[in-house]
Amino acid sequence: MFENNEKVGHSNLLNYDESKSYDGDITPLMEGKEQIFDGENCLYLHDLWVNENFRGKGKGKKLLEKCEKYAKSNGKDYVTLITSISNKPAVSLYEKSDYKVYNTNDVKNFYFKKL
Repeated sequence: MFENNEKVGHSNLLNYDESKSYDGDITPLMEGKEQIFDGENCLYLHDLWVNENFRGKGKGKKLLEKCEKYAKSNGKDYVTLITSISNKPAVSLYEKSDYKVYNTNDVKNFYFKKL
C-alpha cells in the first residue's frame, strides 16, 4: 500500500470489551454516560501512528479509513478512540473525518464515529 515498503505507520484495533483491560483509557471517560458502545457494536482504535517522514501526506487519513472499512466489514456500527486534547494533529484528523466528542476529562477526548 505504501511506497518502497518503508514503515509508514500502524494502527491497533480492539473490540470494546478488550479495551477494558487498558485501565485509565476508556473507563473513566465513560462513567456517568449512557453506554451505547459495547463489544457487539463497536471497534476501539487503540493506536494510530504515522512515521514522521510521511506526516502531512494523507497517510493518517488512509489508515483511519482502512480501520473504518475493517470495522464496517466486521459488523460494527461505531469506531471509537481516545486522544490527548494537546495532540492537535490527531484532533484535527479525527474532527475532519467526522468523529464527534462523546466525553472529555479536559486532558483526553473520547471520540466516536457512526459508520
